[in-house]
Amino acid sequence: MRLLFETVATGLDSTAAAEPGVIQWELTDAEPWHIHVSNGSTQARPGRVADPRLSLRWKFEDFVDVVAGRQDPRRLVATGRLRPRGDLRWVWRSRAMFPPL
Repeated sequence: MRLLFETVATGLDSTAAAEPGVIQWELTDAEPWHIHVSNGSTQARPGRVADPRLSLRWKFEDFVDVVAGRQDPRRLVATGRLRPRGDLRWVWRSRAMFPPL
């Protein structure tokens, strides 16, 4: 799992983040992970943080499908399979840090 999250962290363009923040993955069927995004660097770590900027709750399988390009995260949000929580304005202002769909 470490390799997957390190790959995701490397794929983020952290220089495009509006401000530093933490994205947390609340996986319903696996351990939680989080990625610190700050000043052009990212760090993936297992576990939870107290106050993430964004929290994503979903199944591990759906997360892998998004990373592999087999699923559109917007569709998962629309169907309730992905539930983002937190500072969605930060996500919008930082949207350039995410790879294009």
